[in-house]
Amino acid sequence: MTSNLESDIAILKAEVKRLSETVKRLERRDQFEKTSTRIGPGAKVAAGATLWSTEESPIHIGANTNIFRNAEINGPVSIGEGCLLNRDAYVRANTTIGNRVFVGPFVRFITDGHEIGGPGKRAGKPTFKGIDVEDGCWIGASSTILGGVRIGAGAIVAAGSVVTSDVPANVVVGGVPARPIRSLDTISVVGEATRELHYEYISSGMEVSPAAGIHLYRRPLDKGLDLELLLENKQSDVLIVSFHGALNRNKFTLPRFERLRTLQATAHSALYFADPFLALDPKLQLAWFAGTRDIDLYPVLAAVISDISKRIGAKRIILSGSSGGGFAALQIAALLPEAIALVFNPQTEVAKYVLPNGSTYAQEHFLKTVLPEVLEQRPTIEVGRTDWTVHLGDRLSAIKRYEQDVDTRIIYFTNVHDFHHQQHFVPFRNALEKYGTLDRLKVITYDAGATHEPPTSERFLEGIGIATGMFGTEACSGKDVHDKESL
Repeated sequence: MTSNLESDIAILKAEVKRLSETVKRLERRDQFEKTSTRIGPGAKVAAGATLWSTEESPIHIGANTNIFRNAEINGPVSIGEGCLLNRDAYVRANTTIGNRVFVGPFVRFITDGHEIGGPGKRAGKPTFKGIDVEDGCWIGASSTILGGVRIGAGAIVAAGSVVTSDVPANVVVGGVPARPIRSLDTISVVGEATRELHYEYISSGMEVSPAAGIHLYRRPLDKGLDLELLLENKQSDVLIVSFHGALNRNKFTLPRFERLRTLQATAHSALYFADPFLALDPKLQLAWFAGTRDIDLYPVLAAVISDISKRIGAKRIILSGSSGGGFAALQIAALLPEAIALVFNPQTEVAKYVLPNGSTYAQEHFLKTVLPEVLEQRPTIEVGRTDWTVHLGDRLSAIKRYEQDVDTRIIYFTNVHDFHHQQHFVPFRNALEKYGTLDRLKVITYDAGATHEPPTSERFLEGIGIATGMFGTEACSGKDVHDKESL
């Protein structure tokens, strides 16, 4: 009785906190409306962001755009729909940003400058030149865009670049000053355009049957590889999605559909994905479902999951996985806000996946096989000591992905003596606490010894039971639950 009461109180506290945050957002929106800042429907502006606007210098933020904490915007500025400005972005007046533009953390748009003056004062007469960023661009972390520049649609600016001249559409630029690195065709552009084109490319001709039964689907993806998925449609309201972790290639053959026997014993429909990029090397064990440099596989899989769930009438989605599969579940769940992530001892930052004996083999093999371009650009990289994932944004870091305003609920099983507990769980939990989203996390701790093993069928089904019981609630308790084995 006491345990149930404590749980109810925790849930009520979480709900009160959520409502309080909603009221604060509405109050901030009202404050903006009283100035010359206009915010479209579904757009979010973090509490720590600063927006300076007047009637002569208005700010317009389009629908479904997110502005993260510590961003500073000085009007007049126009930002389109579906954009993301990460933390500490700095936008000066007369900047125009199109639709679906991703701006990494610490990016600066500097429209004001000076002519070169005489020896007594080199910063001469002030100059003011606007900046135009067209649709679908990706501006990498800590880049600086100077006044007078136009960045063409679908272009990518590599992290740390200084852009001093126009960037053509669908081109990657980088360096100081930024220069073209390579062209992007319309299929391999990273960003929202990629997500739409790749999904259309994959799903074209994939007729998902609404009939009950087991269905195997295979569609071409890239580099001669296929995306393979298995659907067992039980015409249930719940769809459980399964991602496998690292595979012993001497034991398992591709495609690998994990938890098949366990999930067949439930009443729920199940969708299994096999990581297509393991086929690049017969010795590659783990690729995190992350894709290549040019293909972000996570939004592709999110779109496929969303589409299949609608076609078979499943309204509740649980994304599951352990270890590397758990990482994929976390990353994709962030793109499906109504879904629940059920993870068991996952990695939360690929760059910090170091075995207790100091081995970084999993990272190194993944880099050499799937992301060789990273090694070509940074040949002196020290895997295990250097965060080589930075230029890929939040794709290989759940901690970075969840620093955004993500509504995803997470059920996190952690073995307290698994090295993942300190290396991955603790930093992830601390990050959510820092971001104020700890109420979205339900933690179940247990003690299975100093091992890193997949969950037993019983523990996995326990997680499924918790997840199905959470549908219809807005938040998790945010309180750790201890398994009887850890008492």
